[in-house]
Amino acid sequence: MLLSDDFSNELSRERAEKFTANREINRIASSGIPFRPVESAGGSSGHVFTAVIDDRPYAAMFNWNETSADIAAVCERAQIPEGTYRDLWTGRTVSTEQGSLIWRFEDTDAALLEFIHE
Repeated sequence: MLLSDDFSNELSRERAEKFTANREINRIASSGIPFRPVESAGGSSGHVFTAVIDDRPYAAMFNWNETSADIAAVCERAQIPEGTYRDLWTGRTVSTEQGSLIWRFEDTDAALLEFIHE
């Protein structure tokens, strides 16, 4: 994890505490297993990265834009199973639809989705 906020700012301290105190996120970070991009994004970063940690599939999804967007990963191409996923930041769940995992972002944000069942 890289935290580079100004910690003299109370909001920055609260954010850092939230980010560093999530045990599930810390477990994934400490595994040392890298996530790999699903698609090449040309001149910018991709939107979906996947990894398998302790035999469980994960998808990290990013919306780099300041507007709402649906970020999608075709399960077969991403080599992740169809089923239900849970975001480790919010606890929100989503099920795949027609072979794709789709996460709705309201603005610039990230989700770390853990496969929980078919």
